[in-house]
Amino acid sequence: RDRALTEDLVEVAEGVPYTTLVVVSVDSCMAAVAWDSGNLLGKGELAPKNRSVALCCEPLDANFRPIWMSDDVHRVVLGEEDEPAGSWKSKAGKKKGAHGKSKTQDESGDEGGGGREQPLAEHFLVVSDHYLRIYSTKNVVTGERATEGKTSTRHPLLWAQVFQMDKATGVVALAQSADGGDPIFQVYSLPGLK
Repeated sequence: RDRALTEDLVEVAEGVPYTTLVVVSVDSCMAAVAWDSGNLLGKGELAPKNRSVALCCEPLDANFRPIWMSDDVHRVVLGEEDEPAGSWKSKAGKKKGAHGKSKTQDESGDEGGGGREQPLAEHFLVVSDHYLRIYSTKNVVTGERATEGKTSTRHPLLWAQVFQMDKATGVVALAQSADGGDPIFQVYSLPGLK
């Protein structure tokens, strides 16, 4: 992580597509990395005020569902789109490609490499041993640590996983008991984190 922070940062112009990898460190810091160059995007690392050990990170769609449940993912996986799943494109004009499929076009008229109108992952949930936090994709890229949702845990978490049942999304977790006995089973709703 230290080496990456000294590399040149890539300025992200709104409306320009970037295939991006989001990285979460063991201390719950996040960074958006340009897939093609490996350079950090935006302002660099998003470092939470209170760092704690990350247990899981889940990209979420606009409805706070895991992206693996998103209709967009199903269209891409089933081959109904010719656009890369991770590209991000601002709302711009569209034109028909050679095969009659719609391609996104930026304001300059150039095709944006098959970009999308919005990022597939609009939010990121980070579960750590002491906190559950939801960040917008924009905040991850810009390094702003403002959250869209945050809660602290009563007892340190040992394990956590996102689940979806009957269109309800949540986090299931095991927490240490105060007396050192058996772990405590906990469930948190999304996006409320209650």
